Amino acid sequence: MTKVALLIGISDYEAGLNPLPASVKDMQAIAKVLQHPEMGGFAEADIQKLENSDPQKMQEAIEALFSDRQKDDLVVLYFSGHGIKDESGNLYLATCLTRKNPQGQIIKSTSVPASFIHNIMNDSRCKRQVIILDCCFSGAFAQGWSVKDDGSVDIQTQLGGEGRVVLTSSTSTQYSFQQQGDNLSTYTRYLIEGIETGAADLGNDGAISVDELHEYAKKKVKEAAPAMKPEIYAYKEGFKILLAKAPIGDPKLKYRKEVEIYASRGEISFIGRRILDALRQNLGLLPEETAAIEAEVLKPYREYKQKLQEYEQALVDEIKREFPLSDYTRNDLRRYQEILGLRDEDIASIEERLIAGEVQHQPINLSEAPPSVQLHHRVEIPSQPKSSSSNQTTTPKTHNPIQKEPRRVIEEPRRVIAVSFFLLGAIFVIVALNGLSNSNTAGFTGWLIISIPFIWLGIVMY
Repeated sequence: MTKVALLIGISDYEAGLNPLPASVKDMQAIAKVLQHPEMGGFAEADIQKLENSDPQKMQEAIEALFSDRQKDDLVVLYFSGHGIKDESGNLYLATCLTRKNPQGQIIKSTSVPASFIHNIMNDSRCKRQVIILDCCFSGAFAQGWSVKDDGSVDIQTQLGGEGRVVLTSSTSTQYSFQQQGDNLSTYTRYLIEGIETGAADLGNDGAISVDELHEYAKKKVKEAAPAMKPEIYAYKEGFKILLAKAPIGDPKLKYRKEVEIYASRGEISFIGRRILDALRQNLGLLPEETAAIEAEVLKPYREYKQKLQEYEQALVDEIKREFPLSDYTRNDLRRYQEILGLRDEDIASIEERLIAGEVQHQPINLSEAPPSVQLHHRVEIPSQPKSSSSNQTTTPKTHNPIQKEPRRVIEEPRRVIAVSFFLLGAIFVIVALNGLSNSNTAGFTGWLIISIPFIWLGIVMY
């Protein structure tokens, strides 16, 4: 059995595609763990690395990777870079020459189509194929990967018994996000962490299968960038292809897995703290060693909270600068949200706090805010009432749009009472007029005198 890998990282692009500095670093980091003798165990000579390659070199290398392989060989194809979908929904892997025409459509000859990779994989005798795509729209790769020309699907004929597996950093409608201030992209970072630390060995059997690596990376990505949704596509035994080794009986790894159990939303529970402290003593670990492990485990969620704070500060700054927000500014905020890897649900909670007037520590003067601000959701920051006298200084108070003004709260019951007095007086007038029609002059005069105070009170109170 031979283990071979082709690792591709494209960081430099033509005009129209943003550079991705992390992509080449992703490729180099993956190579490091795969060729490590106690991790991936790949021979250095069996790992080919392509950096900022053109489409011809990429296609030739992909074809050579899958050609002349035996059934039990392990073949790994890794790509980090831009993924692009055309108007028909077909996926293309961008190369250093990939560009778009004036209409914004991809020039297909400058890229590598996913259909080319499908065909090469299907023609290979190797039935242990692992594809890892860390790129935009990577989930689109699995669409139609085993479809015949006649439109039917014959998994048994095309994939054999051992299977094939594809790991993707996002679904077909999502972006992959590069970690801010980090050397690696979010998805690749946690794939490597799972192998380097051995934490992806969920079965504690000393081996990391592809599905275990996926589960570990997916959990971490969801904590750090909830908008990303890594997926796995596999058939037959593809899920259980063994990709790396993990240490057995390592006290640091055991402690790390316990931290994973008791860590929740970036914190460790009180009882969890006691359990971990006792475990640290039993395992003979130093406090600084366990503190470093805990910081690494809790890092994804803490980074997520930091992103929320960064977005909230950006929103507050834009609210101070411009009211109402222009379409240009809203588009910029939307792009910033995507780069941070935040969902609409995440920023909605921030905007709801602005609506409720609960943001107390933000550098924003609410007295200068306009009636409303429009984003993906409706954001309202009510303006403050101003004093009618230019010589009088008042302390501005936050206005709650749900609460009625005090004056109105007082006036409404008084008016109800006033109307009641007025109606009662009117009834007495009707009784007086009825007495007059019956030639009862004394009754008419008495009832009329009684009605006058009620009518007068009603008019005055109203």
